[in-house]
Amino acid sequence: VLHEIDSSARGSFGEIVQVILYFPPGVTIEDESGWRAASRLARYFARDPRIQHVWAVTTLDAVPLGGPEILKRLPDAQRRSLVSADGREVLLALFPHKDLAAPDAVRFVREIRAANLETITGIAGAHLDVGGLPGFNADYEDAIKSSLGPVIASVICATLLVLPLAFRSVLIPLKAVALNLLAVAA
Repeated sequence: VLHEIDSSARGSFGEIVQVILYFPPGVTIEDESGWRAASRLARYFARDPRIQHVWAVTTLDAVPLGGPEILKRLPDAQRRSLVSADGREVLLALFPHKDLAAPDAVRFVREIRAANLETITGIAGAHLDVGGLPGFNADYEDAIKSSLGPVIASVICATLLVLPLAFRSVLIPLKAVALNLLAVAA
């Protein structure tokens, strides 16, 4: 597997975007509709100029024009690495071009998460999760941005409460708050 990854996306290993497609109840990758949905999603990603290669059960060299019947011929280890045991979840690994910068990969993850999955796959009720290092970076940025305001407010409040007691002065805490705000804004 690692040789296949290295040959198809040399230099982009750290920016691999992992997408898990969850089928709605009653649909699996073994069904023609599930296979078609996973194939459509893989083709959608493959057409993106930022993606060098899509690695999924529907894009393996052993199954160039295959359908769900191909799953029976796949080695068990390979099948388990791409499809859940019940067939309701499918992994797609997206290998970006090696010149895709980390901020661009994060932007790409956000675009994937915002995309209309029903239009892409043709199946209502399907959803996906996006992971890998770019997915982690997007989640981390969101967590930092959402908690920055409360952290700043806490520091200001703590400064305004503790410093007047310690220095018995109103001017020192105000000056400390002003300097902290300038430092954070820089």
